[in-house]
Amino acid sequence: MIFGMPSLACFRSIEENLAFASQLGLDFVELNMNLPFCTVQALQEENLRALCEKYGVFLTLHADENLFFCDFNHLVADAHLQTMLDTISLCRENDIPLINFHMSEGVHFSLPGRKLYLFEEYGTGEIDLKAFLNAASPQRVVIEVKAPDELTESVSYLKSHLR
Repeated sequence: MIFGMPSLACFRSIEENLAFASQLGLDFVELNMNLPFCTVQALQEENLRALCEKYGVFLTLHADENLFFCDFNHLVADAHLQTMLDTISLCRENDIPLINFHMSEGVHFSLPGRKLYLFEEYGTGEIDLKAFLNAASPQRVVIEVKAPDELTESVSYLKSHLR
């Protein structure tokens, strides 16, 4: 069996996390890209391969919780898509085998007696699946997508093309 740990917010660097995982005898660290030292830009500046070799562990990524390709504002959606495409490239370059990605349920309005979710009311924004699928294929990076029910159709389509 393979055992790992999430990146710990009490540490301030990737190296501290890898050293701790190594001390515990773990196999991997899942870097949470919401942490300032784990953004795609910060990770591009690190020598991830050397760090992994030094501590004898490998990495997986937990995508930024704010990424959302289905935003109705195409400028926002495009920026989020580009961030994920850059993340996929980073994984390929550094032999990171897995990205966990949790899609948001989106914006909702609290009304008397219920919550109105915009995706239920208006459908989802357009996703540039072609760019996403081109980046993920040929497959060397597994992307595990978890999403709310309102996005099931989009996620099913996406998953069918990522396998």
